[in-house]
Amino acid sequence: MSDATARPSQPEVEAVVASIKASRKYRTVSEATVRALAEQAWPEHRKRKALDKAVRRRLHGIVADHLGDPDYATLGPALVSAVERGDEAQERALCEAALAQHLSTRERLPYLREFYAAILEHTGVPGTVLDLACALGPLSRPWMGLPASSRLLAYDIHEPRVAMLDAYLRATGAGRAELRDIVLDPPRADAGEGRADVALLLKELHRLLRNYPPSQVGGEWLAAIPARHLVVSLPAVSAHGGRRLEEPYRALMARLTEGWDVPVRELSFPHELVFCIDTGPGPALPRRKL
Repeated sequence: MSDATARPSQPEVEAVVASIKASRKYRTVSEATVRALAEQAWPEHRKRKALDKAVRRRLHGIVADHLGDPDYATLGPALVSAVERGDEAQERALCEAALAQHLSTRERLPYLREFYAAILEHTGVPGTVLDLACALGPLSRPWMGLPASSRLLAYDIHEPRVAMLDAYLRATGAGRAELRDIVLDPPRADAGEGRADVALLLKELHRLLRNYPPSQVGGEWLAAIPARHLVVSLPAVSAHGGRRLEEPYRALMARLTEGWDVPVRELSFPHELVFCIDTGPGPALPRRKL
């Protein structure tokens, strides 16, 4: 069997998965994601040590734990308690404190209400919102301006984060969170999950493109997201503030959406460039003919 067609060596892959899941740094990452990365890396990294290193390198980019995390074990019960008591002030205080601990959401805090208001002005009030690779985004719910009837469905690969968000969203009656790798297992309208009104992919697309193969993430993957409105944001400045990124990311979005005969509106914020893409009521976006 050639290298190109060889199947991953299960003992090697499983040994690396077990090692990474036992590590302090990556034990909270979805096992399905760790295994998929190991299987993808195995054809080029047959030695266990090299395979382990390759998977950890990709996980560093995907998980981005350097961006910051709150104490999920403490935060979850505290949020549920605040919601159950009807203490909206405490709920907001807890959400705001948690959002301040992650770089992406911390940057958005000064204009959080305006951020979502501008998006909803374009999309209209949604019945269902998908928050893809959500990180702490769902904790922005108190500032989103959504009615009680709107449902928020959040997806992430960080196990304690998902457990906290799921408990919080279910306590509010606003939705749920699911442990799910949106690249390996994206939501599909034809899988009985329905077509959402809005899908949020905030400050994640550039990292997905860097850390997953082009065959898995690109324009076709983006086009398949089952939502009437796609809201994709990218950083306006580099993480350390040294470089403006608007032009390269505008060019990136132009390449990804080339040939899509749909309206795209750009919204600009101090740290974030937002693209609101109207896909219409149909099941898929038109794509250019090859």
